Amino acid sequence: MEDEENLCIGICVIGEDGRCEGCGRTEDEIYGVPAESAEAPPA
Repeated sequence: MEDEENLCIGICVIGEDGRCEGCGRTEDEIYGVPAESAEAPPA
């Protein structure tokens, strides 16, 4: 991601509304949703 596209301002606090107080993104938008292939297969 280019620096000018990065919304992060260094305040990573998720508010009661589920959005970061710094950039306004949700946790899924910030951290991404793990791909199914990344999950361990059932034993």
